[in-house]
Amino acid sequence: MITYALENVDDVFDAYALGVLMQYHNEAVQDGVRHFDLNNVEQYRRIQKTGQLRLMVARQDGMAIGFCTCFVSRSNQHAELVGQIDMIFVRPDRRTRMIGLDLVTRLIAQLRSEGVTLFRGMSSAKINSEPLWRWLGFERVGTIYERSCPAIMN
Repeated sequence: MITYALENVDDVFDAYALGVLMQYHNEAVQDGVRHFDLNNVEQYRRIQKTGQLRLMVARQDGMAIGFCTCFVSRSNQHAELVGQIDMIFVRPDRRTRMIGLDLVTRLIAQLRSEGVTLFRGMSSAKINSEPLWRWLGFERVGTIYERSCPAIMN
């Protein structure tokens, strides 16, 4: 059974995840694309302490098999809460099981309950994430994908 929950950065960026990210980062640098900077782990820790970073994690038998990060901030234009979905990662041996879709769906639901009304997602030059964003109801706006939805306040 797969469980999903918001967690802390240190609970997710264990040795396995950092090793995979390092490999992914090295491949991206070789391709001339910078997807993830390992220095961001420390930055993620600092940002999470401010309450702006949300980290949704998928676990199976206690092991993190995927995660999705989102930065929450106020829009300068409308003062609404915006969630910038920064990274979606699923272990290579667990892909094609809809885990990435579940991570983003659950993260959006959680953030809507916190008052977030606009979500933004990025597409990578190396990985075509457009089908995921379209499936989730996002629309392409320039180089990003956006989805507006009303907040679900408790």
